[in-house]
Amino acid sequence: AFLTFLLTNAFAMFCSVLVLFCLTWSFSLESEKSVRFIHHSVRILWASLYSSLVAFMSGVFTFISHESLWAIIIITVLCSLLGLVAIEGEILDLILNMLPSTSDERG
Repeated sequence: AFLTFLLTNAFAMFCSVLVLFCLTWSFSLESEKSVRFIHHSVRILWASLYSSLVAFMSGVFTFISHESLWAIIIITVLCSLLGLVAIEGEILDLILNMLPSTSDERG
């Protein structure tokens, strides 16, 4: 469990730093490229969020598994629910982006 904590925590930190560089770099690019960088940064940020959740759960499991099973169960359920809510929001956003626009673009 500790190795899982180390790997997911390192991946989350790597993703967060990568998002920081992408967003900083997007300020110096043209509009179209900047939007693309920001779009990719959001996806990387989601990966960082999920990795942070897994790192937190595995860290808690590593340090208190022998003392308090009920606390581990509660933390695992809450973190999993947070991850599911985030996934549902991302899926809903993806579906809404696929729908045709209702705005009148003729001018």
